[in-house]
Amino acid sequence: MVATGMLRCLLPAAALAIVGCSSPAASAPVGDDVFSLEVFANPPSSYGPQARWWWPGGSVEEATLRGQLRELAELGYSAVEIQPFMASLTNADLREDTGIRTVGEASFLESLEVAACAARDLGLLWDLTLGSGWSTGGPEVGDDGARQLIAAEQTLEGPLSHSAPLPEAEPPAWIDATNTILPAIDGFDEETVLRYVLAAPVLEQPEGAPAILGEVVDLAANVRGDTLTWEVPSGTHRVFAIYENRTLHYPFGNAYAAPLEEARVVDHLDRRGVSGFMERQLAAWIDALP
Repeated sequence: MVATGMLRCLLPAAALAIVGCSSPAASAPVGDDVFSLEVFANPPSSYGPQARWWWPGGSVEEATLRGQLRELAELGYSAVEIQPFMASLTNADLREDTGIRTVGEASFLESLEVAACAARDLGLLWDLTLGSGWSTGGPEVGDDGARQLIAAEQTLEGPLSHSAPLPEAEPPAWIDATNTILPAIDGFDEETVLRYVLAAPVLEQPEGAPAILGEVVDLAANVRGDTLTWEVPSGTHRVFAIYENRTLHYPFGNAYAAPLEEARVVDHLDRRGVSGFMERQLAAWIDALP
């Protein structure tokens, strides 16, 4: 299975130098400041298009890998980027081929070595996407998985001496809407953590449009447990309780050996999430190569 479009990475790629493969012959240097009609008409292979090379998970054979790489090289491609996942594969395919869901296992790592050395022998550069499926993640992400903020709100009419539980976080509608198109969110995480409590006066409420709010105030000091105690000023006020929880987002189309839902998308906005994935998972892929 080969994708032969221009390489426009949806995931970051890790370029890996492989020791032990033969080195391709170097191309003639091209001047950066001089236009050459000859070079333009017959550019070096390093200027060729690049392909995202889709693997059906870990179900690949050495002869097929070598053959497809040879075809790409003969067509003038300069590089491939390996992406092992389950695009276009059916449940019947999974039942019939147990090799698909083996990404990360020893047999998969051996196939990476074969492909890397074969690519280098043909003069092709090669990359790896960070893991299997989209977005980046894996079965050992754990607490480094992606997190989100969920806002719950209520409207209070003042003046009022208010003392009552805060509004609770509820599953946002986009979870079901997203899963209808691209099933990759495993429900709603009930283990929420309260992060902020804010309030603002409602200055205007246009019909069919968001409210226009006034100055926002921080009510964190007015909260004990899940109860907000507040002397509400005159007028209409909107209270926002903002919670944090896990997205429960797993890499769509991942072909890891573990069940789909055991793989989690990393927290891309936290250095710990990205570093943890690199150290625990991708490093094992690189270390397995000679």
